[in-house]
Amino acid sequence: MEWLYLLIDGVFVLALSFSLLNICPTMISATEVSLMMLIETVLGPVLVYAAGYEAPPNTAVYGGSALAFALIVHSYIALKMEKSSDYTSASAKATTNPPPTAEEKKEKEDVTHELTLLSPKDAMVRHGESPFHESDTHPMV
Repeated sequence: MEWLYLLIDGVFVLALSFSLLNICPTMISATEVSLMMLIETVLGPVLVYAAGYEAPPNTAVYGGSALAFALIVHSYIALKMEKSSDYTSASAKATTNPPPTAEEKKEKEDVTHELTLLSPKDAMVRHGESPFHESDTHPMV
């Protein structure tokens, strides 16, 4: 029977959790992802206690409470800032860059084309980098 539990855990639970762990950072911030991952630390002892196997020590209860409180406060502040029209308009203004002018586009294309024609050594020299590696005593060939 233990093999069945291991199979279910390995095939379904881990696959689902790691899939969600890869998808979530595209939808929420990295801070929220890390805080959500820390919830496992809180929920583990709670679920073991709820199943009747073992009571968590007081330090685990205090630490879990502090972590849950931090997550609740963070989510509350993020929700308040998201609903605030001043915050959304300010963040939209801060992240909006004007589109490049035709002259800037042409300059970028020229530089990119020019660099693709150069050898790596020449490209380094063009950008002010030394073609010498710090550990080398001779120039790169």
